[in-house]
Amino acid sequence: MNTEPPTGDDLQQMLVAMKRNVLEHADERRPSRRRHRPGIIVAAVALLALGTASGAVALAVVPQHQTAAPSASAAPRTPTPTVTSSSAPVVETPAPRSSAPSATAAVRYPTDCRALYTAADRDRFFSTTPVTQRPEHPDGTTTPAPAPVRYLNDTWTASTWLDCQWGPPGADATGIRVAIGSASDDQISHRRDLLRAESGTCRTEDLREVCTRVIPGGLYPVDTTETFWAQDGRWIDISQSNMPTSGLLQATIDGLRASASGADGPGTWQITGAAVGPITFGRPLSAALGDVQGLYDQEPIGDPCRPQDITSLQRAGLSELTVLNRGGAVVAVLLQRPAETGSVTAADLDQNPRTPEGTGIGSTLAELRQTYPDLTLSGSHAMDGSTAGPSSYWTIARNGRYISFGLDDTGARVAQVWVAETKVPEVELC
Repeated sequence: MNTEPPTGDDLQQMLVAMKRNVLEHADERRPSRRRHRPGIIVAAVALLALGTASGAVALAVVPQHQTAAPSASAAPRTPTPTVTSSSAPVVETPAPRSSAPSATAAVRYPTDCRALYTAADRDRFFSTTPVTQRPEHPDGTTTPAPAPVRYLNDTWTASTWLDCQWGPPGADATGIRVAIGSASDDQISHRRDLLRAESGTCRTEDLREVCTRVIPGGLYPVDTTETFWAQDGRWIDISQSNMPTSGLLQATIDGLRASASGADGPGTWQITGAAVGPITFGRPLSAALGDVQGLYDQEPIGDPCRPQDITSLQRAGLSELTVLNRGGAVVAVLLQRPAETGSVTAADLDQNPRTPEGTGIGSTLAELRQTYPDLTLSGSHAMDGSTAGPSSYWTIARNGRYISFGLDDTGARVAQVWVAETKVPEVELC
């Protein structure tokens, strides 16, 4: 039997047509704070000359993908295959994989298998096929602890957030399993090694990587296709038998990102050394902008700024979000509260991204010092030359990058947050 991974629709169609049965149950300037969009204080040239940190995150895997939910009947029977009008393997090349260091798990993760997809996609992929979800009622914020998982001929450790199994009632070999979770770089690497050891392949194109393998049919002559994807500490593992689809992996990735963004918008985002909410360092700018579409409006940048390197995003009531890219990949993010909106207050924390410890725009220096024993004074943009008061920057290092908190003109609260490979943004008035 052919154990090579499928390469396109033709192969999957052939497998479905030939077998037609069902298989065993398979599982990251302070510019002047002036409104005029200038203010982007970034010496783009200086920063862009720096290399982008990397770190694709890890993922985890789900065991026993070749088996579906146990059959209700103990007596042998001939399963009825599910007929689909179109077939394409789940294997595909989705959004680019980040080269940034591993991040902690997302603040939010999916809590409902059906809600992962739009109504149109649910109908297209699964029609009326019932789904079994584990755990049944996750809260979306408490990340499950990593646990050893038996996979193939080895054991690896990962956290599983959501496990979804679609399959016709009584079918032994027809179904789709979608599992989502988090893991470390080493764990993800180990998982890929296991796939390769089982005749799996991992393809990389323009920083895009996806691994796949074909599991030969056992009791029933139906092969199972397994696809594995990971980015920024999150992973997706899909196994499907006799239920061909087109675009399932990308739709799952889109659903995962929407969950990570949070239904309440930027106020739910986390600032880490690997990302600011859904904006992940190392990813293409186009992908990052797609993740914030509908939440921010993109504003034009004028000379002498470089529009190709700097993107300004604004939204009423929120801080300005400035994204720098090098060669099209995100390398720095600046959150800046416009001075025109009045004094910075603690309430700003409710509407803007914050660190996992809860600090950000609106925090006081005393709060920063209490929260971070490793907090250091990095510099200042104060006009009078002072170094530790108004307009000073206080920095911590996380995930291979710096997170710097810039105090406002009074020195009372944080008015800027800079995440990059440099501790203090350069001043460059546009």
